[in-house]
Amino acid sequence: METINQLLQSVSTSSNPLIRSFWLGKLFQNSNIFQKYQENEAEIKWIMSQWTSCLTPRVKELIIERNKEIHCTNHCMDPSLVDSILDPVTCLLSQNVFDEIWDNHEVIEPIPYDSMTTEVFKIAAGKIKRIADHVAAAFDTRMKSPDDFETIYGNELSWLGYKDIFKECFNLYREQHYLTSLLLAISSLEKLLGDILFTVGNGSIIIPPLLRELLIVPELVEQLSLAIMFFLRCLIGPPNSMNLRNILWHGFVSSVEISPDPAKAYCALLMIIAFTICDRVKNNYAQKNGKFRERPWADLEGYYFATQTDVNSITSFGESTRNFDVSYELVIYGHANIPQGEEVVVLQDLLPYSFFIISKSRAAWSRSFHHLLDKKPLLFLIDTLPLLEHCLRKLFICINKDVREDLLSTMELGQYFLTLDIILKRKILSAHFVIDSNEEKENALYDELGGGIMDLILDLFVHAAGPKLRNHIAHGEANNLVWASSDHFYKYYLGLLIVLWNKYKCPIPLIDNNDYFLGDPVKLPGNVMTREYEDWISQYKSRFHPIPILRKDCVKLITCIWECWKLASLTTQGGRFILGGLPELSDKLKFGESGDEQSIFEMDFLKGLLQAESKHRVMELCGQKQKSNTSTYWSKTKFSNEEAKVINFRRTVINKAIEGVQKIHSILDSVQTASSLSSRKRKNIQSLFSLLPLIVPQLLFGLRVLERTHNQKLMLTLLVFVERWCGNVVAGTWKDIEGAYNEMVGKYMAWK
Repeated sequence: METINQLLQSVSTSSNPLIRSFWLGKLFQNSNIFQKYQENEAEIKWIMSQWTSCLTPRVKELIIERNKEIHCTNHCMDPSLVDSILDPVTCLLSQNVFDEIWDNHEVIEPIPYDSMTTEVFKIAAGKIKRIADHVAAAFDTRMKSPDDFETIYGNELSWLGYKDIFKECFNLYREQHYLTSLLLAISSLEKLLGDILFTVGNGSIIIPPLLRELLIVPELVEQLSLAIMFFLRCLIGPPNSMNLRNILWHGFVSSVEISPDPAKAYCALLMIIAFTICDRVKNNYAQKNGKFRERPWADLEGYYFATQTDVNSITSFGESTRNFDVSYELVIYGHANIPQGEEVVVLQDLLPYSFFIISKSRAAWSRSFHHLLDKKPLLFLIDTLPLLEHCLRKLFICINKDVREDLLSTMELGQYFLTLDIILKRKILSAHFVIDSNEEKENALYDELGGGIMDLILDLFVHAAGPKLRNHIAHGEANNLVWASSDHFYKYYLGLLIVLWNKYKCPIPLIDNNDYFLGDPVKLPGNVMTREYEDWISQYKSRFHPIPILRKDCVKLITCIWECWKLASLTTQGGRFILGGLPELSDKLKFGESGDEQSIFEMDFLKGLLQAESKHRVMELCGQKQKSNTSTYWSKTKFSNEEAKVINFRRTVINKAIEGVQKIHSILDSVQTASSLSSRKRKNIQSLFSLLPLIVPQLLFGLRVLERTHNQKLMLTLLVFVERWCGNVVAGTWKDIEGAYNEMVGKYMAWK
């Protein structure tokens, strides 16, 4: 019989222990193979536990290695600065610290603050690490309690508006959760810098999406000084700097490498840098120009909703947008409800067995569960998003044949990291392969994980209409939710972890040490819970792919029209107004049958829909017409950028139409509740009742044309028509809609 190493050679020639452990786990998922080797359990565990750093020597030297003296006095920090790093009163960094990093001691002229010179960053890194050590020591001496922290930094925190966030950073620091605190602090600092630029520019300056670009914006430099900006660029700037933010948030560094030290020192340094920057801006800008202005925070609550409501109770008119979203999810996606279980228990059960998890990170995963138990799901996401990205990076490299193994690590200068956005693209660039063939290849991850898992991953992290969890959290845009306890926005993330860990489950536990866990692992008889999650993910269909989002907008419009019609019909029961029936469409304007089978804007469908007795039934009929419950996974659907642009344009037009229909609903509602009307208003409202059966079909005709065309000129014509339609609705000039409609039809017929 082959040895285990010989068996491994049959599927992978890699010498990287992270890749070898993955393929060994895949082999032992075959019960026949495992039975042959199960007596070698100790050797299997040993191989599966092997680990290697994913930091290149250059990166490791810059951010990890400590007390490595550089044999050149010009590269060493001035010893006289050690005692004056922090101001004794304010506990903020002194200007001398920033000047020391900026000064290279070798030339008369200072280093350009936007320098990209690698050697300059290397020299600065050695100094910054020593400064961080001294800052942490001083910080520990002065900050004995949360009261000390708030007393000393209270003014900065209150003016800043980030008080609760940095208090949480400090609490995590005191509890020795240094890596969590560091990730939260570094993302909060990034958000702070963007908010400062937003404040000084009065909202008119475009905030660069990349941190390295943000750190060279002239208006920000003017507020903070050249020396401070150079310090920040050395610490969290471009790839050839220490690049601490990207190294951490993309998951390249393991907690066993950086925590407790140097994570503790960096964490203290970043908190005090934030307060120092805040103090400078408050004194230099706010005294003359007013308050600090925050950009809007990300709201992760508006994507997934509770799914326990009785769908048959969805009947009320004029509900809020949020209630529409809840209703829509119940009706269209209710068959794929996420299981309502103890996710932590399921994950805890899977943790020792899953080889999806990278060796030496199980303890970090286990520690993150405490945040869920403390009702702080955002901290759980902060801890685990970098871990998940690194796991997916390993899977991407293993599954895609001939992809370069060195992409598992940080790259040398001039090369890009393999990050989540690249990992999840449908096509792999030729530069990522061992042999550059100048051809893109299909990403095998899509077939490996399957439609349901990929639909969910793309929904959570990629689609523009989705929560974009990793982007919002890594850039600090959701840190306002650090104390939120609502569970809707992270349930699907936990479900994703469960199905991934379960998909790559080994038949034996890969570790023996129960200290990794919150308690003794809880075995679930027969894997009942994991089967529920497998059933759920097999039925999951994307909710945020452009096509489902467009369909949802269309259903919202039709639902608004149904509500208006029901309310108008109800109003006529008192005999005050008369509402006619819907007209027939002119023969010359009728469409052929092609393309109408899924259109909910088709007139015969609308006539039948208006007889529905509840919103539930309206959405249900729309879903059936659109074939929303088909077996298609949207991740399997090829979709071009041009198609995405067309759909975004259609959504713009449809949402404009929704505004107009909601305005009609508002008018009808006011009439329904009014005890009396003036003769003039009564006459105007009767005009609306008379024209409503005409203007609604006119609107839907325009939208049906929009569904069928990619012609940019005609699409703009339709946008203009809908805008005029809405404008006349708002102005109450119902009769003028006829002229806008005829003009649009004339252009359509000429195009046709």
